[in-house]
Amino acid sequence: MSRRIHKGALVAKDVFQCLDSLGVTVANPAAIQLYVERHAGLAELVAQIATDVRGACLDLPLALELVRDPEDAEMVTLVLYLRPQRLTSTDFDQARAWNDRIAERMANSDAWFIVNVDLRGNN
Repeated sequence: MSRRIHKGALVAKDVFQCLDSLGVTVANPAAIQLYVERHAGLAELVAQIATDVRGACLDLPLALELVRDPEDAEMVTLVLYLRPQRLTSTDFDQARAWNDRIAERMANSDAWFIVNVDLRGNN
């Protein structure tokens, strides 16, 4: 599976088209759209990381969610969840590697975007 993300000004609707083509489940798309629109460069980054994750995890269910910090209601994080049926150490290693790439690109951003392994699995 080879998908290329074209460089340029991606907007939130482009991200949703990309995620849909990758089979990524999106929880609360309206809230995610607002979050992505508020942060320059986030749309392109989400699309690229989701494409890379899907390429490495062809059959793994993926979900994008906006998660609120229970202790700080204003703190939200956009999370791309890997949902393996059985957890392996490789799942965590891959998530860590993608997060390193995200951190490099978002060093000067006030947005939060991470890849995480959903410990609840694919329920």
